[in-house]
Amino acid sequence: MDEWPGHARVARRPTGAAEPDAPAPRKWFWPTGVTAWTDGACSDPAHPLLRRAGWGVTLARGGSELSRPLGGPVQTAQRAECRALVGALELTAGHCEVVTDSMFVVEGALALAAGRLPKMDHEDLWRRALAIWRPGISKVRKVKAHQSL
Repeated sequence: MDEWPGHARVARRPTGAAEPDAPAPRKWFWPTGVTAWTDGACSDPAHPLLRRAGWGVTLARGGSELSRPLGGPVQTAQRAECRALVGALELTAGHCEVVTDSMFVVEGALALAAGRLPKMDHEDLWRRALAIWRPGISKVRKVKAHQSL
């Protein structure tokens, strides 16, 4: 337990704990393209001891959803957005158009589309994405964040 001035005692995730960042299950694999809506988020980003991030994917076909807490010690919204991209690619074996509100993910996907590893933070996740990316099939599209439909 750690203390943060002005806050109640909070439980800290053990640094050696198993990472809940295992590959996404393949039960939603689609042999043809599908749209995958992704998002990542982080609560309390200004407080290192309180910050927790998570990611999610919703597949347009069938409305299947997957959301998970972000594993590991780096708990940021950018890493969660990147992990959501990896989750979408894993769920569809790269046969998807990923829809994201993250310019960070879009910029990284440009390098993936060119067959290169992005020179950006979170190299481990970009390596996972590059291993699954299917040139000419995998795509990423940017949408505005927090817009009413």
